[in-house]
Amino acid sequence: MIRVLTPLPVLLPLLGAAAALLVGGRHPRVQRTLSVVVLAAVLAVAVALLLLADADGADAISVGGGRCRWASCWSSTGCRR
Repeated sequence: MIRVLTPLPVLLPLLGAAAALLVGGRHPRVQRTLSVVVLAAVLAVAVALLLLADADGADAISVGGGRCRWASCWSSTGCRR
C-alpha cells in the first residue's frame, strides 16, 4: 500500500495544476474548489504515509529504473541502503 501512496504527494498537485489550467481563468470558484480538494487529498495521503511508515517502516520507489539513490527516489521517510 505504501508503494502506491509514495508518489502521490508529488503527482496530485501536478494533476491539480493541470486541471486548474484546463479550467482557465473563466471559473475562479472552480479553481479554488479544485485547489482545496487537491490540498486536502495531499494532506490525507501524507497522514496515511506517516502512519504506514510508523507501522511498517520506510519504503522508497526508484525513479528511472536505477538503484535507489538520494537524488533518484521518492521516499516516504528516506532511502534504504
